[in-house]
Order: sequence, then C-alpha cells, then structure tokens
Amino acid sequence: MDENFEKPPTNRAQAWFRVFLWILPAGFAVASGIGVDRLKIAYFPDQALVGTMIWFVLNFIFVIGSGWFDSQLSVRARSEVGGSADRIMRFFLLQLFLIPVLSLAFLFFACLIDPIKF
Repeated sequence: MDENFEKPPTNRAQAWFRVFLWILPAGFAVASGIGVDRLKIAYFPDQALVGTMIWFVLNFIFVIGSGWFDSQLSVRARSEVGGSADRIMRFFLLQLFLIPVLSLAFLFFACLIDPIKF
C-alpha cells in the first residue's frame, strides 16, 4: 500500500466533518462579506479600507482555525513530527483557490433560486 495516502477514518461522521471543513471557509467568506458590508455602510461610510481589512482578518483567522481542526482530525498529521503545521499551511493555500470558486458558485445558485429578492 502507498504511504502517501491516508487511510480513511473508520467513523464516517468524521470524514463528512472534514468535507464540511473544506467547504465552510467559502460560506464564511460570503456571509462575513455581506455582514462587514452592512457594518461598513452603517458605521464607516467614508472608509472603505477599514471594512475590507476587517473582512480579510476575519477570514484569515477562520481559515487557519479550520485548517487546525482539519489537521486534528487527520491521523497522519498527528502522527508525524511537524505534520500539523504542514497540513494547516496546505489547507490555507488550497483555500486561496477554493474560496473564490465555491463563493461564486454559491452566489450563482442563490441568484438562480430567486433573482428578484437576492
């Protein structure tokens, strides 16, 4: 058997939780973007950069936290020395590509559901 692949967890709920951990940062990016936009309109109408910085920091912390949870659920990352930090960094870098794609897909399908209200 190849050592590069991780054995699937015996608990299926753990596997599904890891799938949701990979999708969740995209949903958080959309939701926090809408929320920060509303806060920016109400409290910082002249300072667009403040809202963008708050949004960026919130998403950065959320992605790192999700990567940490994913590394804790990975058997191989816990057994290797430095495997957790490597796993978190890989999770973060892959999310840089996944978040825009999943966010656009989410917004596209949300507009298809009811384009008048959205």
